[in-house]
Amino acid sequence: MGTPTNDFDIAGQAIRELEQSSLQFAAFVRTLSLSKYQNASVERAAIMQFYRSGTSVAANIRESKYAESSKDLLHKLKIAEKELAECSYWVGLLSQPPALFTDLEDENMVR
Repeated sequence: MGTPTNDFDIAGQAIRELEQSSLQFAAFVRTLSLSKYQNASVERAAIMQFYRSGTSVAANIRESKYAESSKDLLHKLKIAEKELAECSYWVGLLSQPPALFTDLEDENMVR
């Protein structure tokens, strides 16, 4: 890939980088959710909400690649941002006593 030459190239490159990062984040959320879900019978609903919102971020960013206009692109990215905010909420809740997310890696995941 060469150096971006116009705004469309720069935006496309930014979306690709965002898509790659969000996919890595979704994989981390998935792994963490699966490990916590198996050991928690009471908190399973909250863990599933964390999983759904965390993995939805990457799906919404990928969908933004197929936006029909710049307004549609922004709308799809705002949905991804809202899902990330929800994921952060679940991390905060699940970090409260009795905490499921207690490791340093878990607590700093989305902050």
